Amino acid sequence: MTVKNYNDLVDKVVHNITKMKNIKGATDVIYKTYLDNKVSCQNKKKVGKKLRILLLNSTANGFGDIIAVVKFALYLREWYDPNITIASTTPSGFKLLGEKLKVLTLKPKKGKDTQGLKFAQLKLTNNIPEQDLIFVVPLIADFDPVYSDVKKLLPYSNKMNTFFVSEYNHPDRTNITFPTGIGTTNMGILMTKFTVSGKVATVSKVPYAVAYVAGGINGAFNCVLGFMEMVASKYHKTHKVFDVVVPGWVSEEILELAITERNVVKKVGKYYPNIVLVTPKKKKIWLLKSDSKKNVINIRADVLPVKNIDMIRLMRNSVNEILLTGDQSITDAISCCSKKNIFYQIAPWKENFGSNLAKYLPQKYLKAKKTSCGTLSALKYDSNYSTFLKRWDFRINAKPVLDAVIMSAVARRENKNVKTVWNLIINSKTLASLKKKLKQTIYK
Repeated sequence: MTVKNYNDLVDKVVHNITKMKNIKGATDVIYKTYLDNKVSCQNKKKVGKKLRILLLNSTANGFGDIIAVVKFALYLREWYDPNITIASTTPSGFKLLGEKLKVLTLKPKKGKDTQGLKFAQLKLTNNIPEQDLIFVVPLIADFDPVYSDVKKLLPYSNKMNTFFVSEYNHPDRTNITFPTGIGTTNMGILMTKFTVSGKVATVSKVPYAVAYVAGGINGAFNCVLGFMEMVASKYHKTHKVFDVVVPGWVSEEILELAITERNVVKKVGKYYPNIVLVTPKKKKIWLLKSDSKKNVINIRADVLPVKNIDMIRLMRNSVNEILLTGDQSITDAISCCSKKNIFYQIAPWKENFGSNLAKYLPQKYLKAKKTSCGTLSALKYDSNYSTFLKRWDFRINAKPVLDAVIMSAVARRENKNVKTVWNLIINSKTLASLKKKLKQTIYK
């Protein structure tokens, strides 16, 4: 680190400003000066103890948005140990994760629906002191990275204290300091170390596969059906009794539409002539029953949803094939179970993420929707994600930038001259006026 002290930092920041051709990059100059000089905040050195950090979380009907902000909060806590507050439109969701984090409520200014609202449409239910840093985690794909949106919620928000952490492969990279996702210049996915053990009490002792996908997406049932056919074909000779854990909506669709029930019998019945559907209320319904004592497959719609820690246990103890949807579900699978053969439900708004998964995992069956959920041609597929784990770990790729952002906030809090430069940058509309103010104030 060549920035030896705060006076040295101020000198380098002012020098960098003098080389600028316009005011555009001035709001990033302090943290980028740290970044250019390769500052490193080691885990054992809790540099951010005095910092107040607010994580803003507006969800869009996805539990993954909650898991994402919790993961980011845990990174901050492990590396810097600041005072962290989360403000979310879905505070109740955090209780399922069991983490001791301070969570405040963001309520809509009008109406009652809290999902998919911009921050300008929300209000904080608690008064909190001004925060040193604000992170939007995650910035969902429906939202543009616009500072004015955050400023309408928190008037002191600006380009120097507010940062966007995107949803995976966000379509708009403008103003996003922490672009999560895979491919191009994305910083990777929010991986985590897992130490959980044990089994989920609601799952039987027989071998099982997990198909955790979202309903309401075109082709969702066929996605599950393709996966069930694949695992039934692979395991019918070795597992006489076999379970497939599915979401509750799968049970509803099977019971409501005769064609889906016939398709299950047609695709799965040739491997398991006894098919039992277990509904969310644990009612057992025979979809196909053979007179002989032959293979039995149980479609278990009575297990999900579960707490995140139990979901990880489900994935860890399942057979080698797993079908998932959502950013954080697949991240957890890669983090905890990198030797699993992962299949992925590609939603229309996640095609870019899906194609990059296919390329970088690599997993060739993710290249097309018709094979991404599972296919008979993948019966001998054997994964190897070791290179992916090294290349696309957000904890590795993003930490130098996050170190620099934290150090710049610490510098502003601890040093009068740094704070002066910070305020001059925020309050200057042109580069000429900024340079003039710096000359009059710092080097008078």
